[in-house]
Amino acid sequence: KSQEGAGGKLDLFAASDRFAAVRAHCYTAYKDLHHTRLLVLAPEYLLVFDELSAPNKAERRFDWLYHGRGKSASSDAAAEAGELKNYPGGEYIKNVKAGVTEKPVRVIFEDEAGLTQLLLDAQSGTQVTTGDGPLGSVDERVPLAMITRLGPSARFAAVIEPCAKDGKPTVEHVAFEEKDGVVTLTISRGKDRDTVTLSGKAVEVKRGEEKVLEAKDEK
Repeated sequence: KSQEGAGGKLDLFAASDRFAAVRAHCYTAYKDLHHTRLLVLAPEYLLVFDELSAPNKAERRFDWLYHGRGKSASSDAAAEAGELKNYPGGEYIKNVKAGVTEKPVRVIFEDEAGLTQLLLDAQSGTQVTTGDGPLGSVDERVPLAMITRLGPSARFAAVIEPCAKDGKPTVEHVAFEEKDGVVTLTISRGKDRDTVTLSGKAVEVKRGEEKVLEAKDEK
């Protein structure tokens, strides 16, 4: 659905010479929907953590979309030819492939310079769609991925990582868990691990055991 004219509210921001974190929320872009987004920028990747909920507990369809300039978007989780029936704007999306998975979602966007890896956390019943759609005009097309989850609320933990043509992505896994109201996101990079802890309106970022950034709402 098209969003209403709305602005977000900044919850926190912090930056160092290597890392940055920002969190904001918006409760008016869509009727009866709360949306909070956390971004953490590391030297190798961008972490995006979206939390969406319907206060009236109504069943919703949540579509998380990513467009990337390049030649193609491909995912093992979206292997079957498909189409977007009864989906607003679906008629403009071509070369559709789709699938359902309970595993982590990996989508590769290729271009002349290399590739960009989009990696999302594993959740049961996740729908994955790839294709290409218009950008500046109907003639200018770019690859896209759409990750769909159903329910009165949804969370998406995604890592976006660019990679040179002669290299390969470093991030192998992203996941999150919640305990006693504290959300911990884990980004695995081979033997290395980054953790992002979200508690209320405070965020802590660690690389291994080293705390590399801390951000909190000063209000």
